[in-house]
Amino acid sequence: SDVCSSDLAVITTILTNHCYRPYKIFGIQKISRNIYETIILVGRMGDIKKNLDFVKKNLDEMELLEDLSSTGTWYLDLRSMRFTEISEKIFELYGISKGDSTSYESFLFDCVLMDDQAYCEQKRLEIMNAKGPTKFKLEFRIIRQNTGAIHKQRVLVQRVEDEEGNLIGLRGAEMDLGIVEEDEPLS
Repeated sequence: SDVCSSDLAVITTILTNHCYRPYKIFGIQKISRNIYETIILVGRMGDIKKNLDFVKKNLDEMELLEDLSSTGTWYLDLRSMRFTEISEKIFELYGISKGDSTSYESFLFDCVLMDDQAYCEQKRLEIMNAKGPTKFKLEFRIIRQNTGAIHKQRVLVQRVEDEEGNLIGLRGAEMDLGIVEEDEPLS
């Protein structure tokens, strides 16, 4: 049967605003890997299947790009202050396992170098006080948990708002810039 325009609006809203949560639309399960682009589905069910096949192909390419650039992605739910979606690459970049805590507090105090913790918290508050889907770039140092090595990270963070414009989360893409010395400046 045909998908009407109001159905398409609902599907697009779900995919745009909830792309980090499991969902099921017309019997098609969400693909489990992270991807940060809005998928606009048009037309009939056959078109939706064709578009999902295209997305699956692009997810493989996205995984290659994550590996090549040492970049991972995450979503921080501001209601729970937990990272509710974390790409495989983030676990690798931080040297943590899937069983480790995914709270913001754990990230800040266990992973971020002590000298950079105030900077990260200041930037989080700045991001939370901004308006709209503004993007912010941060650079800070972390202690890779499985090796103790200090790595510099570059992060692009975007605010995620609900339909009423309320801030509900932060979406980030994070790149490892390599091992640095503890006293090496951030700039």
